[in-house]
Amino acid sequence: MNNELSRRDILALGVAAALPAAASAQAFPNRPIRIVLGVPPGGSVDTLARAAAQQLSVQMGVPVIVDNKPGASNKIATDFVAKSPADGYTLLSVGSSAPMTEAVAVANGGERMFDTLRDFTTVGTVAGNTYALVVSPTLGVNNVAEFIAFAKARPGFINYGSAGVAKTDHVAAELFSQGTGVKMVHVPFKGIGEAINQMLAGRIHACFSALAPMAPHIRAGKLRLLGVVSAERSQLFPDAPTLAEAVPLPGYAVEAWIGLVAPARTPPEVVTRLNAEIARMLKDPAFVKNQLVPNGLEPFYKTGPDMAAMFRGEVDKYAKLFKTIGVKLES
Repeated sequence: MNNELSRRDILALGVAAALPAAASAQAFPNRPIRIVLGVPPGGSVDTLARAAAQQLSVQMGVPVIVDNKPGASNKIATDFVAKSPADGYTLLSVGSSAPMTEAVAVANGGERMFDTLRDFTTVGTVAGNTYALVVSPTLGVNNVAEFIAFAKARPGFINYGSAGVAKTDHVAAELFSQGTGVKMVHVPFKGIGEAINQMLAGRIHACFSALAPMAPHIRAGKLRLLGVVSAERSQLFPDAPTLAEAVPLPGYAVEAWIGLVAPARTPPEVVTRLNAEIARMLKDPAFVKNQLVPNGLEPFYKTGPDMAAMFRGEVDKYAKLFKTIGVKLES
């Protein structure tokens, strides 16, 4: 009898010990959530983060704050979140530049700055930033086919600007070159704004860059939109074809995306809840219309596992490209 009571006592103690952990998981979230960014205030990533934070705060009933920790090519923000408690209350905003950075390291046989799929748990993607092939009207081409014909007739004549080595626009241009056989000269700048100004001034011929900052100049007739590099057409310019539609480029697409990751070993139920809130947010027509589209962004939703698979595929794809063209990390 005493042994039976002892076993019951032990069982009761075990159940009691498990209750706080279960209650804690069920109660998530019960305090403020922080979204950490490796960029300074301003720009599309920061704008999206603040809009998403506000929307998620309303949906989840707790404050969601944005914490900018710029510097060291995102390493400060990345290290901070990687070392934070794995409880879902500290998240890192990452974008398509992350797999590109890792791909450069892989291509050169070096160590990665961080390994997103080892150090973090992917939560899900939030938005996509459409990139496009835009040219100076002085080039005299009106569509993608004419652009290719012009470039092939003048190998090395066309120069294109980008926001920097191993950035999304650089990748888009190099994949386009490999797919079409055209030879162009890459002119990297410190940001897309500088590249656009140089194209407006006629000093460079083209950009494979973010569509939103170029939109006013396209509408004013100062720049010419030939096509978008994403898999689907853009809501900003729905009449513009994808490059894969315009010419035979099977599978050609470069997706610029923004998503969230949490520290490794964050409980699965917490990650699932966060992903469900992202999905709910992107189904809100007002959020899409008022916060995404005006900033050149569009809903781009993936689950955590799908985001991890996409990330892994992009690292492999870009590592091969960077090794072929000899890209190294900028100092």
